[in-house]
Amino acid sequence: MNDTEAAADTRPPNANILSEDDLTIKELHSFDDLIKALNPDLNSSRYPAPALEQPAKMPTAPLKEIGVEAGVWKDNQAPAETPVSKKRKAGEDGKSTKRVKAQQPGSKAYCTISVTEKSGLNVKWKDSTSNFAGPDKVQLIGYDSIPRVRFEAIEKHDSFQRKTAMRLNREYVVSLGRQRVKHFAVAGASPEEPPHVEDILRPTRVIKPLLAADAHRAMMDELLEHQQWREESLEIYTQTSQLPPSKHKRRKD
Repeated sequence: MNDTEAAADTRPPNANILSEDDLTIKELHSFDDLIKALNPDLNSSRYPAPALEQPAKMPTAPLKEIGVEAGVWKDNQAPAETPVSKKRKAGEDGKSTKRVKAQQPGSKAYCTISVTEKSGLNVKWKDSTSNFAGPDKVQLIGYDSIPRVRFEAIEKHDSFQRKTAMRLNREYVVSLGRQRVKHFAVAGASPEEPPHVEDILRPTRVIKPLLAADAHRAMMDELLEHQQWREESLEIYTQTSQLPPSKHKRRKD
């Protein structure tokens, strides 16, 4: 029994392993040509250029995913007016029927969180059509304070960010893995140089979620630093103001 037959006996049922020697190439000159024919995007015989793969951008979170239903609007002046597109069906006051209904007293009020690298954490209060207003116009239901609503909004925001980033990064890494297989299949056919990983095929573009908890912690650290600065400044001012007057009289010219 030769090595090939011995290896075949150890394979699980229905497992067929093919190598370059197992194939009979027809109308193609080499195994390299076959791989390139199966993958037309990889058209360089020695240094194939892999397709540029990037993770999808973080999508805008829908209100139902990150919005906390905090209560209802106290009066019909709740949300600030937002310009309406001409394509929308508008009433006499320029607002769509859906928008007017969402602004009525007793309509649901939501609290959402947004985080950006430049502005940090932002708390927004809006109706179901995303018109904004202040927390003073909200009658809380099920919550005893505004901070409690914000805390839950932070948790919902971060949960969406983590789950979405994990899904997009998984798709990105799987796509990179497939591109690597194609890349190695062609690059490995060149005897001059062993296969190597192109920089473009390294997972350098993974998405890092912007977490509200991190932004909130940074804000708290800044507030504590400001408080410490004020205390130190007050102490220096107090010590300076309590210094005895100079004993040396000023000379008259």
